[in-house]
Amino acid sequence: MNLKSKLAAVLFVASLILASIACGSEASPTSAPIIKTATPETSSQGEPTKASETQPAETQEPKPTETAALTEIPQPTETYLGDIVVQSDYFISAVQVEDPATPGLLYQAEAGKRLVAVEIIVGNLSGTKLSVNPLNTTLLDSEGFTYQADLGARDGQISTLELGAGEKLRGWIAFQIPEAAQLASLKFATSLFGGEDLKVGLLPPPAGYTPLTADIARRAPQLAKLGDVVEVGGYSLSAVTVEDPAKPGLIYQPEKGTRLVAVEIVVGNVSGPELSVNPLYVVLVDSEGFLYEAELAGRDGQIDTVKINSGEKVKGWVAFQVPENATLESIKFAPLFSDLAIQTGLTQ
Repeated sequence: MNLKSKLAAVLFVASLILASIACGSEASPTSAPIIKTATPETSSQGEPTKASETQPAETQEPKPTETAALTEIPQPTETYLGDIVVQSDYFISAVQVEDPATPGLLYQAEAGKRLVAVEIIVGNLSGTKLSVNPLNTTLLDSEGFTYQADLGARDGQISTLELGAGEKLRGWIAFQIPEAAQLASLKFATSLFGGEDLKVGLLPPPAGYTPLTADIARRAPQLAKLGDVVEVGGYSLSAVTVEDPAKPGLIYQPEKGTRLVAVEIVVGNVSGPELSVNPLYVVLVDSEGFLYEAELAGRDGQIDTVKINSGEKVKGWVAFQVPENATLESIKFAPLFSDLAIQTGLTQ
């Protein structure tokens, strides 16, 4: 890991500690959602002005994400690129290897070393929250030597997010290794500070090999509709408008094969302690369960980073960069270091 990466790792850990201190006073609600169904009477901006509030009847509560029944397949001693490795309620697959990798703009390789990158998919099938972080991964070479992730060394780095049941992430992780080292496998820890290890091979499969697969199909959850207000534990979320494709902000630069989408949301503090609102607390979920982080300044009118007290609310846009063929499903508001998670659908 070069100096830049070491500094980035230190800053990341420091930010976790500071954020945990700052957010320690916030509530961790666990109550069931209450849905206020949107009425035809809306404001000119599209925000519902009237809603019929009901207690969470059976037909109105968003039900937890349902996942296909999982049957674990005994894992062979050797796995290869493209295999799906399942352990407990989680899975990993190494999609492709870039060797040597295309470095990011600020990356500077050390003498005698080369940059390699692995694109992975990590998923939570039906278990408790899974923390995903590039620092959870370790590269192993053919002699058993291990290498830490080199933060920011390649564009498209996998996001640092928590995955609920039925959710998954895709992204790149880069490593700086000796010029002569030969890649062997990748380890992913289900927690930054320990947990189980998921291990997958990085070599192309031999001729005649049958790829390792698993049933990772996801059934769409039952969600509130666009314009509905979902309330959980004294806080509320409403998706007011979807802009697809979105009008990009002045400094936004799209990546090839992607499109920019934006969702106008209202976050409210109905009756809880002070709530922190930040566009980075909002993620978009597509129909396959893939999560996408907010693109800061992706669209003008971005929702403010602000704290709201009981009786207050804030409205604004959050933009996301998604693959060209992705189908939008929902958004989720989940403040850092809080058990609060409010999810609502993006369809009428």
